[in-house]
Amino acid sequence: MGTHTTAQLVDRSRSGDQEAFGQLVDHYQHMVYGLAFHLTGSFEEARDLAQEAFVQAYVKLGQLRDAKKFGG
Repeated sequence: MGTHTTAQLVDRSRSGDQEAFGQLVDHYQHMVYGLAFHLTGSFEEARDLAQEAFVQAYVKLGQLRDAKKFGG
């Protein structure tokens, strides 16, 4: 994630910084995809679920109380 913490990237994303959200996706995508694959056993379904998870994360960033807990 470079020199920025998760909380800093979440705060920047909340302010409309799409590059910051892209950095969050880059950092967490393997974890999210791995969990989705574990749940589905399908590469395609896992990819779709991971994509939907990040869409929902972006949409609901404003509801996240503790920006440090984005990964959870």
